[in-house]
Formats: sequence, structure tokens, C-alpha cells
Amino acid sequence: MRDNGLLVVIKGEHCGKYVRWIHHRYVDEEAIVILSVVTRVAGHVDVLTGEQLELDVSYLCVCEESKEDKMRNRLLMNELREEAHKIQAK
Repeated sequence: MRDNGLLVVIKGEHCGKYVRWIHHRYVDEEAIVILSVVTRVAGHVDVLTGEQLELDVSYLCVCEESKEDKMRNRLLMNELREEAHKIQAK
């Protein structure tokens, strides 16, 4: 929840999917992360698939991401994050 970089699901039915953090919420003091599934495209901005997941943090691992990829994808999630913040504020 401290890194906006690329993550990968490491267990469960979505194992192997690349995801990016949108927001998180707490259920009985357990952090549940709201994620957007992305398709990686070498040398290009990741593609949002439209699929969203809600997973416990233990299902996720931070991926290595080049400086160029980080810069390329830095604005990708802004709209989804802003929308999530508006919903949470209600």
C-alpha cells in the first residue's frame, strides 16, 4: 500500500496476473487492496483490462519495473484512483 508500482498476484485463482493499486479499505483491521488488472506491453503504457480485483495484501508481490516503465505508466491509474477517493469520501 506504499508503492504505486507494478504488482503481481502470487496465489489464488488470479495467480500470475499483473495488477496496479487503485485504493484500499479495511475489513476487521485487515487491509483489502482494490486493484486493476493490466496487460504488460513492452515499450508501451500498460493496458487496463477493465477487470478489478479485491485481494488481501498477502496475495501480492511487488514486481521489478524499469525506470522507463515507471515513467511511462505513472499517470495510468490517476483517473481510477481519483474516482475511488470520491466514492470513499461519501
